Amino acid sequence: MKTKNIKKYLSKRSIKAKAGATLVELVAVVCILAIMSTTCISGMFAMADVAKRGYDLSYCERTSDMISKQLSVYGNSGSDVQGYENMPTVSAYNETSNPGGFMDVENPSGGYGNKNDYFLYADPNVEYRLILARFDTTTSPYQFKTVTTIDNVKSITFNVQKLNMSAERKYILQYTVTTVGTNIWDQATKKRVEYTMSSGVVLNNTNSSTPAISALTPGSNDTITMKSPSTVASNTCIRIRTSSRSEVDIS
Repeated sequence: MKTKNIKKYLSKRSIKAKAGATLVELVAVVCILAIMSTTCISGMFAMADVAKRGYDLSYCERTSDMISKQLSVYGNSGSDVQGYENMPTVSAYNETSNPGGFMDVENPSGGYGNKNDYFLYADPNVEYRLILARFDTTTSPYQFKTVTTIDNVKSITFNVQKLNMSAERKYILQYTVTTVGTNIWDQATKKRVEYTMSSGVVLNNTNSSTPAISALTPGSNDTITMKSPSTVASNTCIRIRTSSRSEVDIS
């Protein structure tokens, strides 16, 4: 009887010990899973953050590429890039009026439509949107035809530098694109994270008799500022003029 009771007692203790060990293991596994889940979630947020930053930076790259593609097709001309403090009205291009529009200034005797004019300017209605438009003379009345739009752009600043060449008038147009991270918030500054990308392109201008750049005065009309929740879009526009008759493919 005593032997049987001892066996039963040991058997019960063994069962309890196994049950206790199983519970501890279960708790340990749950804790490990919890840690792994937290790590995975943190990793997901980290990857999402990196992806968002890359997404924002892609706007810079697209904008930079867009500008470079326009400028790369330039031939010899008197005024390749111009900055204006106010966006022109379409009526300024009326053929019956005195030459005073963008298309007319280098062609006072006519010659309408022998140039392709592109304009970079801020969308007055949509926050942080940059518009690239082509001045279309095939329609009546003339109009600015949107080629593409780039969102999440805060500003673009242009700077023109003359290259040190005595025989040729070579210029480089430098520009800095600033974007705004829509979902990335800097806790230290309490502001949205901004990204900047600087680039430049040498203008293909070899005409030594006339300057390649006009009306681009630093500090006045060299910066396009986009509309934001607290500001109004600037009226500044940058005219990109190409001597090519063909339209630029920016796809």
